[in-house]
Amino acid sequence: MLNLNIAYPPTPTRFGYNSANTIDIALIKNFYYPFTINSIDDLSSDHNPVFLNFSFKLANEPPNPRAVSTDWYSFKNNLNNNLSLFDFHPNDINNTNDLEQKISEFTDAVIETHSHASRPIEIDKRNFTPLHINRLLKLKNHLRKRYHQTLNPIFKTYYNKAQSDFKKELKKYNDEIWQKRLEALNTTDNSLWRTQRFFKNKRSKIPSLNCATGTAVTDQQKANLLATNLKNNFIENERENDSYNHNDDNINSTVNNFLSTPPTTNIEPALPDEIIHYIKHVNAKKAPGKDLITNRMLKNFLIKLILILTILVNKILKFNHFPDNWKEAIIFPINKPGKDPHLATSYRPISLLSTIGKLTESIILLRLKNFINSNNLLNPNQYGFTTKLSTLHPLLRLTEHISEGFQKKKSTGAVFLDIQKVFDRVWINGLTFKLITYNIPPPMIHLIHSYLTNRSFKVRINETLSNEHPVNAGCP
Repeated sequence: MLNLNIAYPPTPTRFGYNSANTIDIALIKNFYYPFTINSIDDLSSDHNPVFLNFSFKLANEPPNPRAVSTDWYSFKNNLNNNLSLFDFHPNDINNTNDLEQKISEFTDAVIETHSHASRPIEIDKRNFTPLHINRLLKLKNHLRKRYHQTLNPIFKTYYNKAQSDFKKELKKYNDEIWQKRLEALNTTDNSLWRTQRFFKNKRSKIPSLNCATGTAVTDQQKANLLATNLKNNFIENERENDSYNHNDDNINSTVNNFLSTPPTTNIEPALPDEIIHYIKHVNAKKAPGKDLITNRMLKNFLIKLILILTILVNKILKFNHFPDNWKEAIIFPINKPGKDPHLATSYRPISLLSTIGKLTESIILLRLKNFINSNNLLNPNQYGFTTKLSTLHPLLRLTEHISEGFQKKKSTGAVFLDIQKVFDRVWINGLTFKLITYNIPPPMIHLIHSYLTNRSFKVRINETLSNEHPVNAGCP
């Protein structure tokens, strides 16, 4: 990679008749210090001068607002005292609007209590430097200062030599430190795996992104560009030659008529034991969604909070309505291996959803699986997403067919089909129609349709969020 930065002023530099353009740019290579570039409009000219200012002081990294230390004993007890079961009495939640409001109140109370029980983590990033390297650094700086004061070439020669000696010693010292760290790694204390995960999971910063209209430089521009690109993933596939299929109208009409009729039965309500079981086995280190409620917070809920969660989940099952607060995903873009990081199409999305929303999903999925299994609706050749089965089973089956063919001196043919964006572009009404034809319980179909529709997403770059975009197709 050339490691180039394109710098240009935020305002135009050339003014014409009914036009204004930015024609002055700077190409910056291998410069890791902060810089600013501005168009100066103090002079009366149609072409403004441009001021490019370089700073040789490294900018301080802004603190991570999520890097906090929490007093979990204080959190669980204060939250238990702040919330009352009477405020979430089932008789006070009579429709979907009441449900949305109570979920918002519950979320706000959890986040506020966590904020009061937490404090930012202060990290001292000063590293130890050996005495002999400090001496070389002081000598190098002294000779550079002498050369600037006198412009004597002999001091320039001395400075160059001191700088070379300093770099060699610093590299030698860093190599020795890493050698000692690597020698100390072992599997018994998990230090080897922690180091491996550190390098494997380390995300690089997103550079400037190129597009048809220019270059995205700021975090806001990058986030909006990536969001616009990802929005095109969550749309239905275009038909060949834009052809019309009359079956679409029949499917849409069937689905709309079905959804317009309220179900007469209810989904089996959840028990506190189910929620406790989910929270007990969930990974505490998973990142939270938009509401910022983490799995670690869930694991510190006392029994009163579990009962409130049970009430809210059961109201979701009763009204067949998945809350809108849990339908917005926060997307982190991850560069695809081997792809150009300066192109928006080179990034794949990692979606973060509400942890309580995921808990509710598990409750719904359990009931859907019980119905499917009890009615033998799954094809026996379905291996993915099936309990006690995995993709290893079809590989084993294929191997057996090939081995059997060898024994009979026959050839075995195989066709492998890979469907692009198969989950991102699922036709929601078509999926709902399939659920109807499989005689899935009507309240379950209403709830799943509510879960899949009216979803949205935002892309996050550092602490900056893009504009919100709808998700018109696909399964989360």
